[in-house]
Amino acid sequence: MIVPILSSTIPDKIRGDDEPHHVGYARVSTGDQSLQRQVDELVLAGVAAVDVFSDVETGSHMERPGWDSCVKDLQVGDVLVIYSLDRLSRDAADTLNTLRMLNDKGVRVRILTMDVDSQTPIGRLMLTFMAGYAQFERDVIMERTLHGLAKARARGVFGGSKPKWTDEQVRAAMDRANGNAEGVAKLLKCSIVTAKRRIAAIRKADADGSV
Repeated sequence: MIVPILSSTIPDKIRGDDEPHHVGYARVSTGDQSLQRQVDELVLAGVAAVDVFSDVETGSHMERPGWDSCVKDLQVGDVLVIYSLDRLSRDAADTLNTLRMLNDKGVRVRILTMDVDSQTPIGRLMLTFMAGYAQFERDVIMERTLHGLAKARARGVFGGSKPKWTDEQVRAAMDRANGNAEGVAKLLKCSIVTAKRRIAAIRKADADGSV
């Protein structure tokens, strides 16, 4: 169950300035990716470059030095600016907990790609739904990936490569060897384990198709 973000009581001014202080956070998952695009967008949104914290770390890792420093730096009335919601944390539950923590700390959250600000009721509602939808998308992608891998393994495909033998070739070998796995292995010049796996997959497919 997704719990809505609590109502905001965040003041408009902090640190003695006339305008709220903006702090940015950027994150990429690997060293092959660049933080520069996110940093550029944060600076364009009004965050001083020296106030941008960053991590090169996957969102599934709880320990992120840049994020920890960012949270410690944030004060009541500050605005945390991030490029997109998925830069904040690893899943819907963690995202909502983080947003509630920031709200309790007196910090507003602004997400550039969504044009959402947690200062407004509609902004908080949008953040709640978007966190849930982002998690839904990740779950669907994972489910499709696992389903595709299972189908590939049943065809003797591993690591996304094309099968070495087509189903037609395996069927022909099965006919010649009268379905004997050892005979199929000799004809295809593969291991008996591979032959048994391909034979089982084809027989299962035939059985499913006859239902």
